Amino acid sequence: MRDALTFVILCCSLALVSCARHDLPPVKNAEALRADSRVLFGQFPVSELPTNVPDYGYQCDLGIRIIPRAKWPPSILALHPHLVCSYQGGIEIWISELEFKDRGKWWEGYYVVANRAQPPPPQAASNHFVFKPTDLDSILLLKQTSF
Repeated sequence: MRDALTFVILCCSLALVSCARHDLPPVKNAEALRADSRVLFGQFPVSELPTNVPDYGYQCDLGIRIIPRAKWPPSILALHPHLVCSYQGGIEIWISELEFKDRGKWWEGYYVVANRAQPPPPQAASNHFVFKPTDLDSILLLKQTSF
């Protein structure tokens, strides 16, 4: 009886842990993702946006430039993102959004550095971005919280 109870508790614990964890889809072709991101960053620069760009004021205030879905290349579409943006030297690929009852929202995705010689953007209190290295050169794990 004790072994059965221990097994049930273990199964419940594993179920809770797996529900709290959200894995991002793996990058299948890192070189294509890097190359496509460099092209997108060149097509959708953040600085010196012309004033006739739609939503210029909104995007300029955030320091980002939203890239229309029709412009996403296959390497980005393979990740099934919700949003893709140009941001301070790279491309943000926002994939998942989680909401926690007591901690607000948490977004996850990848950040691809457009120029390998540049470091990722610094973490700032205003954006709550967290960049973490991955095993892939110039591709970082990107998280943002709303708190």
